[in-house]
Amino acid sequence: MTTLRVFEPLDAFPPPQRRALAALAGDPAAALRAEEVERRAAWRRVLGRPDADLPVTARVLRVEGSVLLCPVAGEPPSASGSGVVPAVPPAGPRPGPGDPTAASSPGGAAVAAPGGVRPGTTHAGVPFVPPRRHTLVRAWELPMAWLAIVRVEDLTASGGRGRYVLPMARARARAARVLRTLRTHLGELDVTADAEGLARWLEGFHPRSWVEVDARPVAVLVDGEDGADDVRLGLESLTAGEAEAVAAAYQRLRRRSRRLEDLSVSS
Repeated sequence: MTTLRVFEPLDAFPPPQRRALAALAGDPAAALRAEEVERRAAWRRVLGRPDADLPVTARVLRVEGSVLLCPVAGEPPSASGSGVVPAVPPAGPRPGPGDPTAASSPGGAAVAAPGGVRPGTTHAGVPFVPPRRHTLVRAWELPMAWLAIVRVEDLTASGGRGRYVLPMARARARAARVLRTLRTHLGELDVTADAEGLARWLEGFHPRSWVEVDARPVAVLVDGEDGADDVRLGLESLTAGEAEAVAAAYQRLRRRSRRLEDLSVSS
């Protein structure tokens, strides 16, 4: 699956949660727990199963001297352990592309599922209602809208091909530019709706957040190519009015998509 994550600074979270998050950031074992919990939660969402019984932990990203966190399986527990559950889910951005709280409409746009959120569980087993998801997943897919916001300079030194990390400001600017390009040249197609959902989702986070796009697990199934270069070339050619180049980039992307579709059926 391809994963999109947002890592926020500690001050982006409510004060009662910061102590718990700081403890997770300083716990060497937390990274391994987060990896396992995220994998289980992601597949449950893909299969339409609840993840309410999964513990809450967080992934940690250290970049440019800052410590940023991406809660896994919901929001972190309150440090006080009070376990107070909001009577009404906090306001937040509309469900983004691939968000498990969204369902696909006939036109391909994301629409809110009943309730708009999915409950989870704190370390003490106390239920809570998360205001937003920090992690989105797509199984057997290399989403064009997600790959449109990354560039080769965003590749991580340790992650290898397919893992990109970039500051939120850069991600938002690129998402807005991609959306304008698609609307101008293609109109309101499914890919345009996907790009709009991504742009709206990113707006719901702290401006000093960082964004990670991890396409490695899916890219390895199609000869290690995640398609980001073809998405970039396709958009540049679309802007320049180079129809043949657009068609060539699209065909390469479509071949990967068909390969993944075939694998998803045979697996």
